[in-house]
Amino acid sequence: MRIAAVIVTCNRIELLKRALKSVKEQSRQPNFVYVISNSTADNFLKEQKLCADFGFQILKNYRTENYAGALNTAVEQIIKESGISNDLYFASLDDDDEWLPNYLQEIENNNSDNFDLLAGNLLRSSNTENNLLALPNELSEKDFLIGNPGISGSNTFIKLITLLKSGAFDEGLSATIDRDFLVRVFLQKPKYKIVNKHLVTQHTDNDRERVTTNRTKKEESLRVFFYKYQY
Repeated sequence: MRIAAVIVTCNRIELLKRALKSVKEQSRQPNFVYVISNSTADNFLKEQKLCADFGFQILKNYRTENYAGALNTAVEQIIKESGISNDLYFASLDDDDEWLPNYLQEIENNNSDNFDLLAGNLLRSSNTENNLLALPNELSEKDFLIGNPGISGSNTFIKLITLLKSGAFDEGLSATIDRDFLVRVFLQKPKYKIVNKHLVTQHTDNDRERVTTNRTKKEESLRVFFYKYQY
């Protein structure tokens, strides 16, 4: 089993440092780490130095300048460097979140049947909430059409082949990217496993802008999302 860890960042140096630290402290280290930047030129220089300190490579997003474009940049880079094989997994982490030190080890320990997708539970954490989201043991595309039961960019752990069969990430969306992707993943009827442990902390601070709290972007993306799946 080989794991490619992918972190997308956009002008959040201090938050990125926390995310990178959580990757570096994994008891089971990823085989590859890709940091993809959507940041300004000045911040990209700072990110390059930070990533060098951690021993990670960083690339500028060369596709659509949004979150999905950055993820697809990582996918292309993984394929260029490692090819496509049945043992290669894509594990993403948002730059404002963090993995617990045992995250990758727990996922690998639970991958007893070469699953297409594995997901652990999220803890939503801020100065106003501390909410553990427990994923149901069974999921389908319908769960993501009506909402999100608890899989985000930070606890997505998926076989690269399954990711590609599902069409990768829709660069026409500026929000709801995770939901859209997971609808298409579950339409493939993947073999999956829910790991019922808190393995990822999702920081939901209200004192900074996040894609999920940008009302304009969210409304625009939801219109496209519902149009795509109206039938």
